[in-house]
Amino acid sequence: MPAPPPEGAPVEVSRRTKHLALVGFRAADAQVFIRTNEPVNYTVTDGPGGSVLVTIENTRIVRGNDRRPLDTSFFQTPVEEIRARQVHRNVVVEIKLKTRAPYRALQRGEEVEVNFNSNAGALGVSTIGAPGGA
Repeated sequence: MPAPPPEGAPVEVSRRTKHLALVGFRAADAQVFIRTNEPVNYTVTDGPGGSVLVTIENTRIVRGNDRRPLDTSFFQTPVEEIRARQVHRNVVVEIKLKTRAPYRALQRGEEVEVNFNSNAGALGVSTIGAPGGA
């Protein structure tokens, strides 16, 4: 299995429709991760009510369980809830926040990570390795 490209390296994205494999949360470092079956184009934008929206292009939710929200409100992080939904040909992952927080987004192979830890940098977003990223 080839190693993922180094951080900041361009990621090659095919034209095939991708599948959402997993949406998860690591409380220890306040990280939301979105795993797909292959690298994707994505954008990260500010959403309603101070939320953060991650749009994964040309991707389908194939398992009904992946539409269920993740309640992360009991962890000592800015993240309150994570929910994935199908919007036309894209998957939109909404990350609801308890309070506005700095974040950083990057892609490593088949995984898009959104980090809300104190090392995330300035308020806003940095997308690395996403040709279609913002």
